[in-house]
Amino acid sequence: MVGYDLWQEKRVAKQKMKQAPIAVSDK
Repeated sequence: MVGYDLWQEKRVAKQKMKQAPIAVSDK
């Protein structure tokens, strides 16, 4: 389960990185 948690955390971090530039350019 720990390995799954780490994988999930990495996936969420990647999604945030993708969304961050879009949110900034929106303003």
